Amino acid sequence: MVVEVVSTENRETALNILMKQNDPYSLVVRGMIQNVLNGTISEGQVFSDSWPNFRNIVCLHDSREYSNFDTDFVTWHSTTVDDFALFFPEMVAVRRWKQRGFIMHYVRSDFADIILAVMRLSPSELQVNTFQLCVAGKEHEEKMAKLQRKRAEAIQQLPPGFKVDKLYAYDAEYVSQMQSRKMPDKVNYYRWLLKKFPTQCVRNEQGQPIAFSLTYDSGAAGGLYVDPEYRRRGLSLLVEVSPDKTQMPVPFGAVAFNNQRSKNLQIKYFGIQILEQTVSWIIYCPYKEMEEINAPKSKI
Repeated sequence: MVVEVVSTENRETALNILMKQNDPYSLVVRGMIQNVLNGTISEGQVFSDSWPNFRNIVCLHDSREYSNFDTDFVTWHSTTVDDFALFFPEMVAVRRWKQRGFIMHYVRSDFADIILAVMRLSPSELQVNTFQLCVAGKEHEEKMAKLQRKRAEAIQQLPPGFKVDKLYAYDAEYVSQMQSRKMPDKVNYYRWLLKKFPTQCVRNEQGQPIAFSLTYDSGAAGGLYVDPEYRRRGLSLLVEVSPDKTQMPVPFGAVAFNNQRSKNLQIKYFGIQILEQTVSWIIYCPYKEMEEINAPKSKI
């Protein structure tokens, strides 16, 4: 997962970088960035993501919104209310969210009720910004089909004895060495992570992972690593933790619920279908008084 939190003073440089990014979602991202540059869509509405498991997100915001850098900026792996209700209390304790706070983006809107109950908050302490999901147009689908063909080709080109697999608890020490995150008891953290969350890897003939990706405890896909000896061989395509496509058509993005103008632009210029299903940004900031965090306003 890619998250861009952009300060206003670096906005032009950041936009130029985002315009050059190379991924399956670049068509829509670039189109929306052009609309930001010419003023037809305001900052805070440029994003491209895959839900419920995020492949990519690009978001433009003033970095002052996230002045407490200890706050978690998180996605969530659970796709049902029951799963969320079971696992959320554990994460509140592990991540110390009651003290630290979080910005939970593009989760089911009905998760807010569970958060209020588990954390014993009043509704005024939780900010909920609601969005409608978008299904990609034909051009995007063609790009994704091309990506799947490349993935199939990469599998065929694996050397003898190499295989696509998942990571296991016994891989934790190796994984921890390849990850730059600094934390106490790092190996045990990754051992717990590998037991609980989806992973993907490519193993060589000795069974050693040479490329892998993880799903973090927040639910965000990440931790991509490819051994330097095997880079530029398409292995990153093989270790991608793919979204669950059995629940519903996989939306690629979202638009503010009350922003009809933005919806019309996406439908007109990108052939995008706006779904009735909603997701929300759910924000809890214990370290300061709650403020509006640039929720997109309707421009009808």
